[in-house]
Amino acid sequence: MHFARAIKRYGAENFDWFIFMDDLSDKEADDLEIALIAWFKPEYNIAPGGKVTKPPFRPIQCLTDGKVYQSVQQTAAAYGLSHSLIVRLCQTGKQTKYGLSFTYDGASNCRRGGKKRTLTCLSDGKFHESVGNAAKFYNLSIDSIQGACSGRYLSTNGLFFAYCDNPLSEGERLHLLETSEQRRGQVMRLAAVRRNGRPVKCLNDGKWYETGRAAAKAYHIKNSCVYNSCSNGGITQSGLRFMYADQEKPLEPPLRGKIVRCLNDGKEYKSGAEAGRAYQLSNDVVGNCCRSGRPTKDGLQFMYADQAKPPESPKPRGWHSRKPILCLTNGVVYESLTAAGKTINRSDNAIYNAIKRNKSCVGLRFAYAA
Repeated sequence: MHFARAIKRYGAENFDWFIFMDDLSDKEADDLEIALIAWFKPEYNIAPGGKVTKPPFRPIQCLTDGKVYQSVQQTAAAYGLSHSLIVRLCQTGKQTKYGLSFTYDGASNCRRGGKKRTLTCLSDGKFHESVGNAAKFYNLSIDSIQGACSGRYLSTNGLFFAYCDNPLSEGERLHLLETSEQRRGQVMRLAAVRRNGRPVKCLNDGKWYETGRAAAKAYHIKNSCVYNSCSNGGITQSGLRFMYADQEKPLEPPLRGKIVRCLNDGKEYKSGAEAGRAYQLSNDVVGNCCRSGRPTKDGLQFMYADQAKPPESPKPRGWHSRKPILCLTNGVVYESLTAAGKTINRSDNAIYNAIKRNKSCVGLRFAYAA
């Protein structure tokens, strides 16, 4: 194919054509071609020469229904699957979600190059020569049985399996089965505790709840709020505290943040979050007021207790929109950014950015009149 493309691209007249030898049999011509390619190593000859034949197709057998097909293409067309999926199933021995498993006809249904491992079903004591045979006998997937044998799964469909070279005696089988069932019971009890949760007590009113989810539902808060309060002694935004029933005493809330003082009534709070809960504000609002010195929309002012005086806000809110604006192009003075924006049918933010970046807006340049 590469040589044919080169002829189409460069033209046959750009190549030298001559005959090495003639009057040869097919075998002699093939041997001579192989020898010449090995000697000259031409660029466009990828194959070694001679008669290149395609490798024979490998028959595929479906282990589910026992049918045999001559190639991967026929198998894929018969079951409506892709070629790559058929090849992967033959190599790994896995099943599709519909329970179909395939193998190369005459080959093992285990992983290619691997070794069959014998195993025993601990639940009924039956010995199997391979994982594939056990999967076919119990109508299970190979992956589930391998996971049960390796410990990745506790069991599969209620059955316990174990790898063994020889059939187990009754005493060995019962001992392994009892150990596996105990391990499964422990894991299931832990899972039940995680699923159902631990009993929770609200320290504010003394009420008990079966789970943290039930407590969160009763107080209309998130589950994570109850969990955080129980695990680290924190306080929710609504002032609630919780503890687990198996704890000896509630955890002390962590000391976070700075002491905040409200300048309106003089009260002090341990943190901005506590001040926010007292005045039904978010801790971000309280923190911004302490850092900037600006009051909230309700007129509340806060400051940190370690500050000598509240910081003064050098620029009140909306200071840039109330300054007179001068149009440098025509000399007109406007009362504010909003008035200038209404005149040219643009937003005040567009004019503010034009002044800040020293650019024009609708062909006009602006500056603060002051």
